[in-house]
Amino acid sequence: MLREEFINYLKATYGNLEIEKELYRVEHMEGDINVVLENSRVVICKDYHEMRIKRKCGKEILLHFCIYGIGMKCNITSEDYEFQSYEKFEYIIL
Repeated sequence: MLREEFINYLKATYGNLEIEKELYRVEHMEGDINVVLENSRVVICKDYHEMRIKRKCGKEILLHFCIYGIGMKCNITSEDYEFQSYEKFEYIIL
């Protein structure tokens, strides 16, 4: 699902209105990254994350999820590259 759909699902399921702040924090931490596809110009990655969510009843759970992202390469050398852009496009609860 898209980011906004992911947030809306979590809010509806767990009732945590502060979920966006926590998700933003988690998204900007380096997760367990797996390269799904890579060629000379594009990289598609799957980042594994986890985040603590407080349920409506007050009980806390640990939510495991992954985020797929696609990046366009630039400044490519034989050993390294930078991203010209990187966009997260799919959020999946595990």
